[in-house]
Formats: sequence, C-alpha cells, structure tokens
Amino acid sequence: MKFVVYNVDAQPSGVPYGGRKRSAWGQYDARQQAKKRKENWEEVAAGKMPPWSYTIVHPEARLSAADLSVLRAWAQETADGRHSQGKQ
Repeated sequence: MKFVVYNVDAQPSGVPYGGRKRSAWGQYDARQQAKKRKENWEEVAAGKMPPWSYTIVHPEARLSAADLSVLRAWAQETADGRHSQGKQ
C-alpha cells in the first residue's frame, strides 16, 4: 500500500507516468466514484489485486488484514461520507 501512495503522490500534476496522466478520479461524480470503489474492492476481495506476479518481486505490496479493512471501508463509503449497508 505504501508503494502505491508514494508513486501517486510523487507525480507532479498532469505529468504522464507510465504513459498515463494522473487519475481522473476528481472528474467522476459521486455515483461513478461509488461504482469504482465497489469494483476496486471486488478485485481486492477476489485476490486479483495486487497481482501475485507483482508481489513475488515486491513482497511488501501484499495486503495485510489492516490494509484490507481500510480498503473495504473505503469501498463502502457513500458520497456523503457514511458507510453503505451493503455486503462486506
């Protein structure tokens, strides 16, 4: 998790990184953000993120129980900052 935060924070605004510009997250409306959070959590919960091939080279990228808890809570946030009542 630290690796992701570092690499996102380290990029100046608008500068391509790995062929991509910064995230378009701020351009999504609340409904789109909620959908993306749900999709991201589903990938993590299914064990697809981070990819096993990445964690072989970067074992520190493996998600701890605490990391999973934070990601699950983030995925359940609604536009007004409350948590949804959906499945965990």
